[in-house]
Amino acid sequence: MTTRITSRIAALGAALAVGSAALVAVSPSAQAAVSGKADYTCQTSFGPQVVTVTTKAPLPKKVKKGKKVPAKTVVLKVVLSPELATALRGFGITSLSGNAAGAKATVGKTKVALKNVAFKNQAVPASGAMTIKASGKTAAFKLRKRGTQVVKAPTKFKFSAQDQNGNALISNASCSLNPGENAKIGKIKVR
Repeated sequence: MTTRITSRIAALGAALAVGSAALVAVSPSAQAAVSGKADYTCQTSFGPQVVTVTTKAPLPKKVKKGKKVPAKTVVLKVVLSPELATALRGFGITSLSGNAAGAKATVGKTKVALKNVAFKNQAVPASGAMTIKASGKTAAFKLRKRGTQVVKAPTKFKFSAQDQNGNALISNASCSLNPGENAKIGKIKVR
């Protein structure tokens, strides 16, 4: 059972990092809804774990060449299945904290670091599914090539999670986009 909990928590890391990438260039104006779906494998001490992540986010339709896109706050919502939440409750886990590190999205050939992607003290509900809210910040970036730039989710990152007492459930698990998966989550036109 511990193997399943750790595996599911590693899967949560993939969801957080991919979700973060989808919000890499959110702009209050001229936005378009985009979505993406891809499989990742996280290498844990309990063996490789595969997770499918679907992300929806608003991205700017257009940006000016060479103009800085400022750092953006990233807000994420990840829902854990009722079965996983039940397993967490069964092990006496009342809350989770965690983070994803080393995640970099791409816009065209420009890499955009995702910083401080984390969630703290998310309560495990008394019943049903568990919703986790996470946040972080993108690095500011500039796009220097005109034309349509494809936005892609990170290809790799590391994930860690702790219980309510700060006990590590998983530490620095390496997660990678599976071969053949399409990481595209949107596009931006650079004028």
